[in-house]
Amino acid sequence: MIEIEIKAQRPYKAMVGLSLADLGKEVLQITGGAEKALVVSSKTANKFYGSKATGSLKESGIQASQVVLEDGEGAKTISSLEKIYTACAKAGLGKGGVIVGLGGGTVGDAAGFVASTYMRGVSLVHVPTTLLAMVDSSIGGKTAINTRDAKNLVGSFYQPRLVACDLAVLGTLPKVELQAGLCEAIKTAAIADRDLLIDIIENTGRVFAKDEQVLERIVSRCVSIKGKIVGEDEREEKGTRHFLNFGHTTGHAIEKESGFGISHGEAVALGMKVALKLSQSRRGLKEDQAGVVATALQSAGLGNKKIKFSHAGLWNAMALDKKTRQAKPRFVLLDGIGKPILEEGITFREFSKAVTDSEIGVAEGDSEQ
Repeated sequence: MIEIEIKAQRPYKAMVGLSLADLGKEVLQITGGAEKALVVSSKTANKFYGSKATGSLKESGIQASQVVLEDGEGAKTISSLEKIYTACAKAGLGKGGVIVGLGGGTVGDAAGFVASTYMRGVSLVHVPTTLLAMVDSSIGGKTAINTRDAKNLVGSFYQPRLVACDLAVLGTLPKVELQAGLCEAIKTAAIADRDLLIDIIENTGRVFAKDEQVLERIVSRCVSIKGKIVGEDEREEKGTRHFLNFGHTTGHAIEKESGFGISHGEAVALGMKVALKLSQSRRGLKEDQAGVVATALQSAGLGNKKIKFSHAGLWNAMALDKKTRQAKPRFVLLDGIGKPILEEGITFREFSKAVTDSEIGVAEGDSEQ
């Protein structure tokens, strides 16, 4: 097991390789003796791991209750929040209680938002059950829900007390979920660590085979990188935390325009391809460096999906992106691998050309803006 300290304003541990069987005793330790816990999980996570998580908590003397949300983006709705708040009250969860988010990133977002607001803040523990959540969303304290207007439009910053990554749970994941996690790992490597990119390229097959030694290495490296960035810019006040959104500006727009009919990993992979083209045209990113990122995506089977979209639709969907200023999207680009930069002033014409050059799909019904 590898322990990584996240040096946020309130430091906490990420434990990569912690067994679910030991969850209860760790929760007791980090909370100073919590008496009650509410486990918030998705239907799928609950099916495989709900009883293990609650059982571990109960064995440690914690009164554990459960609430189960829909899988996917259905967990991140106002109605889901109301369901969790009601479960908190029914369980008698007090200020000294703890909310345990058991599942992927969507469950973590919803559980985290409730933990940040219920009784103006109760303890939060993340138990990510997807590779994506382990390498990215469970670290850093971002919580959010979706609205009709945009993804992640309403949220808060709220750090967990513990992130517990049991690598054995990845054994039940289908390939598409492993690909989503690899996409975020590739993003992290692109902005911070060329060696990690090479590791991913050389060991993608072992990731898909669920080799725990390789998974431990990739997960712990991603957690360390994100933890360092979060420690430097916890609340996105300096701008460096925006670098973690490489590929996400266009990726989130693709998700919205598709009605969330495309997986998050595939959407962000397509977004990275667009960002690479903009990096080459705007920042002079060398072809060989862009090629390493593209090869990593290819090795993971990402970025190949062809979609139908409107360039103008994507552009307009980015209007509510948190990086947008004066109705103009700002993009995370690369001067080189490990050298991200937040770029302003990109025009619709430049964006449209990058989308075309990235060959991510077929454009329909566009007009120049």
